[in-house]
Amino acid sequence: MLSGCAESREVMQKQSTAQKQVAAGADTVDQSDLLEARSQYFEGIKQFELENYEGALDHLMAAYVKMPDRAGVNYALADAYLQLEDLTNAAKYGKQATELEPANKWYHLKLYEIYRNAGRNQATIQELKRILKYHPDDVGILSRLADTYEDYGEQKKAIEVYNRILKAHGPDVRTHMKKFRAFRRLNMSDSTLKELQRIRALDPGNLSTLHTLGEFYLDNNYPQEAQKTLKEALDQNPRNPQSLIMMAEAYMQKNQWDSAGTMLQNIVTDTLIAPYGKMEIARFMFAQFKQDANNPQLREQTGRILSSLTQFEPESEMAHALAADFYLETRQTDKALEHLKRSLELNPNNTAVWRERIRLLYIQRKHDRIIELASEADEYAPQDPFITFFIGSSHLLNQNHREAIKWLSESSTLPAKKSFKSIVYGSLGDAHSSIDQWEEADQAYERALEMDSTNHNAMNNYAYYLSKREKRLEYAKKLALQALELLPGNSSYLDTAGWVYYKLEDYEKAREYIEKAAQTDNPGVAIMEHLGNVYEKLNQLEKARTWWKKAYEEDTSKTYLKDKIDNISIP
Repeated sequence: MLSGCAESREVMQKQSTAQKQVAAGADTVDQSDLLEARSQYFEGIKQFELENYEGALDHLMAAYVKMPDRAGVNYALADAYLQLEDLTNAAKYGKQATELEPANKWYHLKLYEIYRNAGRNQATIQELKRILKYHPDDVGILSRLADTYEDYGEQKKAIEVYNRILKAHGPDVRTHMKKFRAFRRLNMSDSTLKELQRIRALDPGNLSTLHTLGEFYLDNNYPQEAQKTLKEALDQNPRNPQSLIMMAEAYMQKNQWDSAGTMLQNIVTDTLIAPYGKMEIARFMFAQFKQDANNPQLREQTGRILSSLTQFEPESEMAHALAADFYLETRQTDKALEHLKRSLELNPNNTAVWRERIRLLYIQRKHDRIIELASEADEYAPQDPFITFFIGSSHLLNQNHREAIKWLSESSTLPAKKSFKSIVYGSLGDAHSSIDQWEEADQAYERALEMDSTNHNAMNNYAYYLSKREKRLEYAKKLALQALELLPGNSSYLDTAGWVYYKLEDYEKAREYIEKAAQTDNPGVAIMEHLGNVYEKLNQLEKARTWWKKAYEEDTSKTYLKDKIDNISIP
């Protein structure tokens, strides 16, 4: 009996064999027992075909009790147990079937299948060898044996079997191809090449064979031979993208960059070649560029091809998206944005392109433009955690705090990695703090640190706002110092730590940290002002006035600093 996927012809053949064996037992089994056993057997076959394997097993076992020495019954039991994944019993009855009728290859093949499913590698191979004792030139069995050797990593033994097949049945492209792959896995270059040449001689016009041979030459750095082979392929089909790409690789191996680029560019501008073929060529060039981004010639040729692609396929959103990727890699952000915009005009529902466009605008600090695009982006790429975050952050940086809270709150509810959600919650804490919503701010900061205990920006900002409110100053000090451990030397973090110490009235420590902050490149106005305040507390009034003056010169809107400078009394 066969499994459900076997051919019906084989099912009938095997059932017929089993039926003959059952009938043959008439002289050794009581006639009534024989009739009962045959009835149970056929009912078991019926239930098996209905995929009721448990029911089939009950009937087949009843038949086996009365006729245990019938190969067909044992075979049917083996198949039923196999379907139920009881491989131990499947092997037991399968082996009994082969012992009762050793020349029946179907019984052996079932036992082979059972052993293979059980992972019994040597038993699997030995079973195939037993079949070959009775059917030595059976190409199907030989092929199974060779494939099994390959699966088990025994390539040399597989090659021996392939040779046996070729000797018994003559040259065959498929067998030579398998032999070629086995040699390639063994890194036997000479033998691999000989097999390819035999395949080529057997089927000289096969494009796939020419590609395989060309690939072999390219992999082994024989560009001249690759070009000869690929020229034959191009003679058959001058517009085949795979042939063209491989020919370009051959040119590249010979450092003939102009030839490679010109050939591929001609294809990209060819109106007879389908857009998907042009995209395949463009992707190939972009992949080559990414592997060797410092190669100026490769960069130039890739740029030419992508420029031509978008020119000759202006309605291809994928072409514009690929061009954008290239311009991103080459740090031509404005050009990347142009192509992302065009790609979205062609397909506004592409969330990945929306995300990349908004991200680049954010990097360029074009927050007004992001806010302008917010509704459109949310319509075509709704509920994207990254897009909503960038929109919310843009509102935050533009001092639109309530809008920032709306967008950042939405972003915080959307699925994303914890490290990213920590950044979202940190920004949400900043937005709430900016409008003195302290309870909501504290909750957001705490959530940010739960999500990522290394989020130093959230630590620093939380510590600063706690110090501003003069709340939980010891906890604020802990946060500020942890942030500095994670990002030493950051002027803002140094200032925060110093300001927390200032609020704790430890003015020497405050001076230590804020002086370091002021010594960094381009310290901000807040740092200058804070340092002046610290010097005032330390009664170093000349220094205090100097730093307040620097702060006021940087930001004359801080008129209170002018009053402090004018009113300070220096002995």
